[in-house]
Amino acid sequence: MVPDVVEFDAAVDGDAFLVHDLQGDQKSLFVTTDFGETFSHVQDYVKAFFFKELEDKGSARSVLYVQRLEPPGNRSSILSSTNYFQRQVRLLASK
Repeated sequence: MVPDVVEFDAAVDGDAFLVHDLQGDQKSLFVTTDFGETFSHVQDYVKAFFFKELEDKGSARSVLYVQRLEPPGNRSSILSSTNYFQRQVRLLASK
């Protein structure tokens, strides 16, 4: 797979980035924290995503927001996570 979008997390060191496959049916999003040695699946049916740096004293962190367009009815959801969806996920909106 050759990703369509590569986005680095500016709040952490340069080893963490996301890749987004826009060509596949599932529009999958993957993350690496070791500069591409290994990748973990984040979410499917991803329409868009972005990082927002947290104003946290002494800690470089960011929130990852993901908008999903889920089949079959194209239901839209916005999720957030501070750990690349590896543990807890927060549902912000669903329509």
